[in-house]
Formats: sequence, C-alpha cells, structure tokens
Amino acid sequence: MQYPTGISQRTWSTTVSEPITATLLRENLTAPLWLITSPPMAILAQQLSSQSVPNNARTTLQPLDTEYLDTGGGHSDSVNSFKYYAPTTGWWLLRGAIPYSGATTNSNYSFGAGIQVNQAGAVNYDGARHPGPPVAGAVVIPGFCELAHLTAQSPVTSSDEVQAYAYQDTGGSASTAINAGVGVFPWMSARWAGVSGGTAGLAVPSPAAFSDTTEITGAYLNGTLRDAINFLAFPPMARLSNSGASQSVPGTGADTAVTWNSGSFNGVASDNYSGWSSGSNPTRYTFPVAGRYYVWGQVSFAASNSGQWGCGLRVNGTTSWYGTRTSAPGTSTAGMILTAEKCLRVNAGDYVEVTGSQTTGSSVSLNTTAPSYSKLIVLWRGA
Repeated sequence: MQYPTGISQRTWSTTVSEPITATLLRENLTAPLWLITSPPMAILAQQLSSQSVPNNARTTLQPLDTEYLDTGGGHSDSVNSFKYYAPTTGWWLLRGAIPYSGATTNSNYSFGAGIQVNQAGAVNYDGARHPGPPVAGAVVIPGFCELAHLTAQSPVTSSDEVQAYAYQDTGGSASTAINAGVGVFPWMSARWAGVSGGTAGLAVPSPAAFSDTTEITGAYLNGTLRDAINFLAFPPMARLSNSGASQSVPGTGADTAVTWNSGSFNGVASDNYSGWSSGSNPTRYTFPVAGRYYVWGQVSFAASNSGQWGCGLRVNGTTSWYGTRTSAPGTSTAGMILTAEKCLRVNAGDYVEVTGSQTTGSSVSLNTTAPSYSKLIVLWRGA
C-alpha cells in the first residue's frame, strides 16, 4: 500500500439517512489509520567508516551506510546514501547527532551538527554547537532537531530531501567518531509527524463507548471517526524561532526566556493550534490540549571566550529542566548553540519557555541570523 499524501475525512450527514458501507469505512479508516499508526520513519547511521570534516565549513555527512529502519523507502544505502527523501508530504520531525573523535577535540574550539533541507535549493538549519571536552581522548556529541515541512514527488528521489551535516572550527580537519560497540556513531532519524494541513482546534480523542443500544448516526461518526482521525493526523505542533529578531542575555547567570518572532518553517506556518502569540507573552508556547509533548529548545549565543553557559526548558514560569551547560571555548569565534529536550506531560493552558544563561558579567547577544538562531519545537505525542 502506498502512503497517502493527505487525509480527507468525509463529514457524515446528520439529516439524511445514508448506509454505512464497507467501501466508505475503508476510504475513511484504512489508509488514514495506516499512516497514523505506522508513519514513514527512517533511522540511519554512519557505522562503517569515519569521515573527515574540514575546518569552518558545513559538511554533509557521508555516508549513512547502515539502515536500522526505513518504512517509507526514502533512503538508499547504495545511491546517495547520505540523503533521505520524503516518501509522503507533511510535517517531519528530523533528529540526529554527530560525535567527533577525541583525538582532535579541544576546549578552545566548537563542534556542531545540523540538518540541510533541499526544496529546490539547499537550506541549512544549525543544531547544537558547543566546545570540545577539556581533556584529550574524550568525545563531543552535538545533536540537532528540526520540524520541517517536506513535499513528496514521484519517483521518491524527486522529493524534498534532507541530509545531516557537521561543522567544526579547530583550524584543521576533524573526524567523526565511530565506536558502534558503545553506541558512538553519527546518526539521523526522520519521522512523519502530521499532514500538510488539516483541522485544528479539535479535542483529544477518547475511546468511543459503543453499546448494543448505540445508534450509529452521522453525528456519531463525525465525533468518533472523523474528528478523531483529523486530530491524530494533524496534532498540535509548533516550530518557533527568533530569526531576524534582536535580544541579549545578561551576564548574571539568570535564566532569560527567548523571545520568538516567527512561527513557521521556510514560509509554511507551523503553529497549527495557535499556541504562540507574537503580541502577548511572545516567549511562551501555551499547550492547547493536555497530553504528552516532545519539546526541543535551543539557544544560539554570539561568540565569547569566558563564562559558564546554559540552556533550559521552563514550564509555567517556575519548573526548569536544564539541558546543555558548558564553559565557553577559549578561542572559537563561531559562538555556541546549546540545547535542551524533554518529553513533558502537561495540562491545557500550561506553557513552556526556552531559557538561556551566561556568567560573563556582561550582556551577550543571541544569534538571530540563519542558519544559527534559537528555536523551540513542540509536538503532541499522546494523551
């Protein structure tokens, strides 16, 4: 069965009696539920060979020579193995990490990872970038996350495609680290997260209470079938950034919430349940429905060679969950991008912020120029 490119649920008549046929149920249940319960997903790794990463250049990770999973057929391990092509149109959660060999790491420099999205032109999106370890032989492993809108084509190799990239500024080449025995190797995953556009503002589905006396009417099917599938195919999500904005973080070590000014990916609106407002509390994403959410935050700092730096997620202005904390690199001029990620269980009306902190004693600006800016990714994952 081919993955559908979208989900179109019929609205059942509430005034006219119509037969509920197997054909209608197949059209409205089979393909949509297959897409929702078994979404296209790939988990790819670089396990067979290390790669040299040149100085001060975003370098595509080649090859991704090991497939752990590829349910949508978007990856080839023999042709363009470093690319993943979207097998169906929609929103995709892209994640990964790139370890660097301990022989070349050094706390004076920065090491990064990111994702490149090619939609009739390649665009880079930086993930983490932080200093190497202070001791020789250790490994640094920056990660990345992106919520991207991708369009599928036929054949699949004509679709929008993504590929991971590495970045480092040691002044010479550095190598990716391969030690599969302890789980150290570059990897990338891609998972379909929702249809391109759908019905927003729906409630979280609850199991239907069928009984022998339940009358299967159009109104009943609209509530238990149509609305449930529409919610699951287009769950609450957002991708917020501070691209093009202006903000600084004081040097006192206090957590400072990042102010967002965009709720889109490459021009496609991403905040489908309107959890963010540019005018009211622009640092917050307010959860529209209760449940479990995957949350990724990153703070992109301008270059500095002193102080302690951190990134965290703060819920309802009080509870903080900290991610990366590090000392500044000694000589790097690239700046740092620190990250935090967590699965949160929240109530409707709770909110989350991404916070950054630093202790240089002076204010430091946030990077707001592509591809190195701060962002928040939120995706509903279950009730």
